[in-house]
Amino acid sequence: MNRWTRAARVMILAACVSAVTALQTGCGRGNGGAPARAEGELRLATFNVEELAAPMDPSPSSEAHLEAVAKAIRRSDADILALQGVQSLEAVRWFNQTYLSESGYTDIVSLDVGHSRGLENAVLSRVPITNSRVWPTLKIGGKHPSLAGGTPNPNSGKPIRFRRSPLMVQVQLPGERTPITLFIVEHKGGNRFAYWREAEAKAIVRLASDLGMHRRIVVLGSFHAPPDDPSLEAYTEGGFLNAIQHDNGPEMATEASGDTTDLVLANRAALMSLDTANTFVVGLGDDIDGVQTEHFVVVIGVEQSDD
Repeated sequence: MNRWTRAARVMILAACVSAVTALQTGCGRGNGGAPARAEGELRLATFNVEELAAPMDPSPSSEAHLEAVAKAIRRSDADILALQGVQSLEAVRWFNQTYLSESGYTDIVSLDVGHSRGLENAVLSRVPITNSRVWPTLKIGGKHPSLAGGTPNPNSGKPIRFRRSPLMVQVQLPGERTPITLFIVEHKGGNRFAYWREAEAKAIVRLASDLGMHRRIVVLGSFHAPPDDPSLEAYTEGGFLNAIQHDNGPEMATEASGDTTDLVLANRAALMSLDTANTFVVGLGDDIDGVQTEHFVVVIGVEQSDD
């Protein structure tokens, strides 16, 4: 049995334990708080906030939505927080100052990707972000087919690009020489666009390979895909494994609907730094009137090493 196979089995066993932990602490279904933090451990989280906009934006988010999102973030106590569905860097900075001023997020990145509704990804971090990049115009391979899900495709014949470019950041953990690379994603949604998600996934795998799979690389965010989606198979074939196993019942669902489309994938190098026994989900609680998102915060521990 090679090292990768052993690591995968250990990870799966640990994830089963984590699901029990989530149930005991009430974190499943998003109605509890975070479990006790392991000594010296950091927390990495992903959260699809589904349109976080500031009062100065054309369509500002409601107070109820902003407060619910902030409450979930504070309860997660994440050190590195990846967000999907934000309006702009200015909106994220305003939100951080207004709702998360005591959370300690000193480094914030969000880069414009030219999305038709102005949406992009962001990272808020208590540790330094040393590099960031997006690929808004990259042709990722092939052209859009004439049909999508059996119906006419409005993009037919056009080169396939990211629907919303991933945001790549590198974060420097305390006491470590080499950073961890994060790709924050929100893949194209909809059953009829499985081909588009697959193309996006393969492109991200290529970007990771170009960077070097010997480096610690994590892909996290909203994948908008069931477990058997071709896009997830592309990640598996490219050397990424689901770091949080969600097949343990509703306690580890990542959306109020019970779906599990918010994921944390890691390559072999990164997997060794992730504490798969310390994973949990925190959501929006019971009072969700006026709240735009049904997604939960998905959290995993990160163990610091001496490199």
